[in-house]
Amino acid sequence: MHAAGGIFENWIFQITLILIASRVGAIAVERIKMSSVIGEIGVGIILGASVLGVLHPSEFLTRISAMGVIFMIFLVGLETKLDHILRVGPMALVVALAGVVVPFGLGYGFGALAGSGWKASLFFGAIMTATSVAITARVFMDLGMVRARVSQVILAAAVIDDVVGLIVLTLVLALTGASGRPILVDFGLILGFLVLVVPAFWWGILKAHAWLKKNMGERILLPFAFSALFLISFLAEEVGLAAIVGAFLIGMMLASTPDHMHFLTGVNPVYLLLAPAFFVVAGIQVNVGTMMNVLGFTLVFCLLAILGKLLGCAAGAMCMGANWRKSLLIGTGMVPRGEVGLIVALIGKQSKLLDDAGFTAAAVMTLLTTVVAPLILTPMAGAWTDEMKEE
Repeated sequence: MHAAGGIFENWIFQITLILIASRVGAIAVERIKMSSVIGEIGVGIILGASVLGVLHPSEFLTRISAMGVIFMIFLVGLETKLDHILRVGPMALVVALAGVVVPFGLGYGFGALAGSGWKASLFFGAIMTATSVAITARVFMDLGMVRARVSQVILAAAVIDDVVGLIVLTLVLALTGASGRPILVDFGLILGFLVLVVPAFWWGILKAHAWLKKNMGERILLPFAFSALFLISFLAEEVGLAAIVGAFLIGMMLASTPDHMHFLTGVNPVYLLLAPAFFVVAGIQVNVGTMMNVLGFTLVFCLLAILGKLLGCAAGAMCMGANWRKSLLIGTGMVPRGEVGLIVALIGKQSKLLDDAGFTAAAVMTLLTTVVAPLILTPMAGAWTDEMKEE
């Protein structure tokens, strides 16, 4: 038994187990037409204290998880063009803002009524604001409707939602004092980072990229990108932001270069290696026993999360002239929280602003919205093909 315990504590074996188990879990759920994220979180729950108890939260797993999320958000940034965000229509902007304001208010109100304290309540609100671009995009790709007007509004709104969500997370981290500094100092550092460092970094990245490619060739570009990724992620953390803010921004910077596809191709294998670790480690931290003890708390949180996005985004679309069918499609498409909600929840737990019950409720909500939205959206979009294909 001692030998077995030693094996499970070996970091090489832990990585091996996570990689194999995450792939098995992903394949299993993909066969029943569900997101691989669900399978990866599921195997984490099985391997964690809730079932088998062979893996437990540790400093090593936390670091591997952090690496996974940095590369995951970096990849999202690489697929996000600034000019695309600037060109999106007014409807996408209104839908995104409504999809942040309404859920944030519900999340904060939920935490306050549950007696969680204002700091935890702010984090509940931040978790509610998230939307997963990847999950909704996959549904429309499978239906062959990714270029339909309604799907374009949803995807554009989801991108804006991601950006606004990062800003909300930044403000929450500053207000809750997660960095350990006075709020005014946090705001000053954050403002300086966004107003001075980011534009200077953006200019420097483009200049350095052009010079390196001309004088040293393409072989240096990927190491250059990774170095820039970790540098700006480090700077973002130092000023009180989450590392994922820096990762998203550097991805957008490199997305504007002519070698955008070269970076995507190079980063993707690293993402495939490390991203599953984030979801498995998140699953390990879910305590099923805790969830059962606060089942009512968790179910109410999940219900508010679904209604907040669905009604908020649908109302935003209707205010911009969409009919009720389009509005429901848009609202449903914005429901999945996916990896983004889980990232915010994990940051809250690691900052000790969310307790086990709060994190478990957030993780279950992430799972539930990831499962429910595609199950509803697929038949809805299929039945309302005229609405989907209308230009």
